[in-house]
Amino acid sequence: MADVDTNLAIALALEEIAASLKAIALSTIPKSTQPLGFQADAGRPEFIFANLVKGNGDGWYRLLENNQQETMPPAFWGLVKDLRFVQRERRGEDVTKLDLVMEGEDGKTYIFESGAQSFFSRSLLTALSLCPVADLQQPIRLFSYVSELQTGDRTLNVSITTQSGKLQASWKADDDWRAIATEAKTRVYKALGKEAPAPEPTTQPAAPPPPTRPPAGNPPGGSRDRITQRANAKPVAAGVDSRAATDWDEEIPF
Repeated sequence: MADVDTNLAIALALEEIAASLKAIALSTIPKSTQPLGFQADAGRPEFIFANLVKGNGDGWYRLLENNQQETMPPAFWGLVKDLRFVQRERRGEDVTKLDLVMEGEDGKTYIFESGAQSFFSRSLLTALSLCPVADLQQPIRLFSYVSELQTGDRTLNVSITTQSGKLQASWKADDDWRAIATEAKTRVYKALGKEAPAPEPTTQPAAPPPPTRPPAGNPPGGSRDRITQRANAKPVAAGVDSRAATDWDEEIPF
């Protein structure tokens, strides 16, 4: 009987030793730094298209693998990583787009693409030109919604909420959009700790504003007039994406 108890004790001790050795071996294996899930899209940014007409009429959307459009939730929290105008080919034509590059909570990069002179882009640039630099160093909230214009048309709009609260930003079609875009870019780059090169002098007139008018009940002027005056004092240019113009001042399509 004693031999049986001794053999059982030895067997249990050997099992404990084996378990301990296995735990030690597993602890010495370096942890993988690769993201979980399928690796085909690892590191690839997700494009979110801010276009109500070309979407399904409900809000911004993304394209699935079968080229079907999927409406995304209207609110997005993330960190601003870049603001740039870029040239892209769409439907066989070269067009200028505004990219707001954001990083989500999952660490993934999202690119919110909108037409350079669209209603969405103007609201976005206006809000960013008013946003304190310190707030741009923290996560901000984008909220997309549909606005009805005085013409009766519907368009996609956007608002920004920071840690300090929602930005009250209004604009007019004849605002100085070159100054507004430069101010927005400058604040984003200051928040990122990037240095913005000075713009080259230009005598080219700004492009005429599109015929789009602000939504009914959206009062013009106000804080927008003040930011335009401040940005007009001496706009500071900012760095650009490699696919765009080599100078931010030349890159602005206004």
